[in-house]
Amino acid sequence: MDCDDGKENGDGDELMIDDEEERSGSEIRASHRAPSETERETLVYHPHHSLTDRDMDQFLIVARAVGTFSRALDTSSSTKLPSLHMTAAAASRDVTLLHAMALLHQAGYDIGQAVKYLVPPPNKNYYPLEADKATGHNTVSLGGPILCRDQIEEWSAAEANLFEDALEKYGKDFSDVRVDFLPWKSPRDIVEYYYMWKTTNRYVEQKKKKNAEHESKLKQVYIPNHAKTTGPPVRGTDPCEGCKAVESNIWHAWGPANLQLRLCHECWTYWKKYGGLKERHQHGKVMRVSSNYQYKT
Repeated sequence: MDCDDGKENGDGDELMIDDEEERSGSEIRASHRAPSETERETLVYHPHHSLTDRDMDQFLIVARAVGTFSRALDTSSSTKLPSLHMTAAAASRDVTLLHAMALLHQAGYDIGQAVKYLVPPPNKNYYPLEADKATGHNTVSLGGPILCRDQIEEWSAAEANLFEDALEKYGKDFSDVRVDFLPWKSPRDIVEYYYMWKTTNRYVEQKKKKNAEHESKLKQVYIPNHAKTTGPPVRGTDPCEGCKAVESNIWHAWGPANLQLRLCHECWTYWKKYGGLKERHQHGKVMRVSSNYQYKT
């Protein structure tokens, strides 16, 4: 045998491998290759840097200040947020802080460069667009203070009303909500808006209104106090089924409903305590009680 046509085993003998077996082995190895890594997530921030907590706090304060100023310059934002307090609150939302941290990562955790990214010139070469792609928070424009808004700020009042009407009709079936009410919104935008909407005053007021409507539908139900024994005895048309008395402070219905039988309060208490009457009755068992014994008949 030629050594080129096979491989030797441990005893020095040669093993023949034909072309077909070699091709099948190559196919098996190809099928076990590592999967593609194109679907891996993009890193936007990590805590392994030289900045201190104080440095981070100062940078995030600058990011909030830039966000407040950018909203003051934006016409649409100034209409939705008429007061400085509301503008500052909107600039302190998570979208501003998360985008600022993504810019810090793109700047190599150089605070000076990251601050420049917060106020970039109108040139894409001086702004890391990768931060927008990674976070999904598209900035409104370049040139001036960065304005980054979440779904609560992006949606108009008319769109918010449509969303609330859709929830009344479909609940949390967001696919139907999108198809019938908000087809120009993406599923991601609708889901994100829903969970942010639950933190707003609009949701709280709507919840209070629904609770008030639910409580107004409840009817008042009178529950008589069977333990009350005060008051003059009431004379009944039919005698008590237990002791044949015709007067009692309170009469209690007893036995089959169609027979309209009654017990006086004393026999009712006895029946509730011992499960029977003092005298024999066709609709109940007898339970006589003495100081020394009990027996049923």
